Amino acid sequence: MRDMLMYRITKKSILVVSLICFTLNVGAQAPADTSGSASQQSGTPESTRHPKKHIQILKTLVDKVLDLRDSNSIRRTDTFYIQRLPNRLRIKINTNFSGEKFDIVSTEDNVRSEVNLTSRRSTSISLNLSYRGLGVAFSFRPFKGSGQKNLEFNVNAYGNRLGADFLYMKQNTYSGSLYNSDLDESSEISNGMLLHETISANFYYVFNSRRFSYPAAFSQSWIQKKSSGSIIAGLSYQWSRFGTEDKGIEADIDNGTIKHQYLGIGAGYGYNLILFKNWLFHLSLLPECLVYAHGTASNNTKNQRMSYRFPDFYLVSRFAVVHHFRHFFTGLSAVLYTTDIGNKYIINIKNTKWRAKFFIGFKI
Repeated sequence: MRDMLMYRITKKSILVVSLICFTLNVGAQAPADTSGSASQQSGTPESTRHPKKHIQILKTLVDKVLDLRDSNSIRRTDTFYIQRLPNRLRIKINTNFSGEKFDIVSTEDNVRSEVNLTSRRSTSISLNLSYRGLGVAFSFRPFKGSGQKNLEFNVNAYGNRLGADFLYMKQNTYSGSLYNSDLDESSEISNGMLLHETISANFYYVFNSRRFSYPAAFSQSWIQKKSSGSIIAGLSYQWSRFGTEDKGIEADIDNGTIKHQYLGIGAGYGYNLILFKNWLFHLSLLPECLVYAHGTASNNTKNQRMSYRFPDFYLVSRFAVVHHFRHFFTGLSAVLYTTDIGNKYIINIKNTKWRAKFFIGFKI
């Protein structure tokens, strides 16, 4: 599988793209100057003769929109606690790591089966470019084994009051063991035998957005000046398919598939602790109760609906450490997603997915 180039764009980046398209469209449709110059008589478009002019128009338009955004945000925030990063341009280099773990327990006809799986750790390097909080990121994966499927696409938007992250993932780098109580023996599961595909979306709402800033910890577009915390509300959705590949299956492992989707709602708490003026320590926990869940487990011979218990839960944990210097900043952050769903007397799935990054950024 060819090397992947993954793009991570924030919600605000879409605004810049729209403004670019609008400006170029205006430039293309602007009437030509009929002063009679030779260049105009030759039919050369105005937009190609004055590219700097259109770039300046675009920059002015973007700055006006961002000035309006900043003036509104100042009215909604307590600048004694938080403030937007004053530097207009920010360049950040990230080293990203991610992984996943599954523990699946099922019981049928008094026979207990246990599957324990761990994905291969994924490593990527990304470059983030940001102008006044509007950013785009480019990422590449330097280490990738042959025959492995390891596609991951993320969109993150961290705001002081509202935020969201979206994930699409498809990978087959899991390895582990399968235990059967009837046979009282374990079978090895190697890379490439199992495939996991998932789509997830997580949203949050911060009640104390005047004094508490998520972006200060995770995008560094804001600065937390004084310690503060907030109650946080959350909403999550996930669709997942986990099962055997169509090829390379060992004879003692059935062709099985587990599909499930769920919706979770909950509330938690986050806190930004400021030490020694320029050190930020962040910790937040957002537990959610699943208000809707549906899933099926199937193999070569049967298709069974999964049974759920109350309360099935979903937990989002976030951690970050950031240190600001005069012209640059550095730190690390991590996000942990934990799910516990189902009934262990039929089928129970415990899933943990984590992402972590080390970063260094420059303020210009």
